Amino acid sequence: SGLPRDVTVSYKTSRDGFSRNYTVVELPKEYYKANMHDGGIISVSVLLRNLSRSLRSASINFGGMLLNDEALQIFGETLKYLINISELNLNLSGMQQITDQGVAHITNSLQSLSQLTALEINFQWCSNVTEHGIISALQATPSLTCLKLYFQNQPIEETGIIAIARHLARLKSLKLLSILLNGLSDEVMEVYVDAISNFSSLMHLWLWTNCSVYITDQTMISISRMLHSLPKISSLDLSLNETGISDEGIIELADQIISLRDLSTFVLSLRSTGVSNDGISRLIISLQSMKGLSHLELDLFECFGVTDISAESIADLLRLNQLLLKVKLNMT
Repeated sequence: SGLPRDVTVSYKTSRDGFSRNYTVVELPKEYYKANMHDGGIISVSVLLRNLSRSLRSASINFGGMLLNDEALQIFGETLKYLINISELNLNLSGMQQITDQGVAHITNSLQSLSQLTALEINFQWCSNVTEHGIISALQATPSLTCLKLYFQNQPIEETGIIAIARHLARLKSLKLLSILLNGLSDEVMEVYVDAISNFSSLMHLWLWTNCSVYITDQTMISISRMLHSLPKISSLDLSLNETGISDEGIIELADQIISLRDLSTFVLSLRSTGVSNDGISRLIISLQSMKGLSHLELDLFECFGVTDISAESIADLLRLNQLLLKVKLNMT
């Protein structure tokens, strides 16, 4: 009642770290061609202001819309009214017309949200948003305990990606971190590993980077050795598809992962990498000793060195441990 026409509000269940139920604001397809003058952004702003007193969490999807910096200024002004919000999911992916200036309108408002502890923000395919826009979001939210940050296919040089990592390192209270980074190198990944190693309270880590031949076993070794600094980790998701990782990195992971005594969920995706039976067998032996592990996912598609020998080892693991197991292999 009283909501703008064609704008719906629903409720979803989220993954670890965010609330079980949160308000979802969805825009109809007609708004994907909207600009600030035809009511699209104004409708959302009116809706949020109407809900501002009771709203504790919200998911707002502007993905792919042809909105500009002026539209984000209107939306940014609305965010200031959400003084009780603790969790915000903001999808800006594919917004080709916004710049760092538009992002600043949002992040300036985030500074006034004193209750905000969980933020998910998606900058993927925002071709005019640089590291300055992303860093402004991190600077505006120093008290976060949960952060999901996604960016790729943007005009950011290696120095800019490193600068983002150094600002990320200042979020000392993080318990959940989910981050997507693409087109990186071992040297850049080392900076992110150093940043993450300082999050002693971290319980959930989802680290994804794909399609980079410049990421080698050096990165996997650094990640593996970092695990000793994160004793509270219960959920670990590593996606390193189409990289230069081989058995050397996986064997180091096998040696180090056993330090995570509270690990219950482990997801490892290594599509189109150089791992073989030797590395996977060593990893399986380590996982067999982890009695608290209840959820395991392995994606080894197009890892042509992985044969039925590894499949048998995985089957042995399933017989020893009662766990939810999902495996994708390059076999018929």
